[in-house]
Amino acid sequence: MLEMIKELITALVCISRKLEISSGEDKGLMAVI
Repeated sequence: MLEMIKELITALVCISRKLEISSGEDKGLMAVI
């Protein structure tokens, strides 16, 4: 479970960076979720 969650978080962070969200990783993840 934890490994899958970590992979999902990593993927979301990558997507956030690709979308050039300048709010930071945490806020970017919150926006995606």
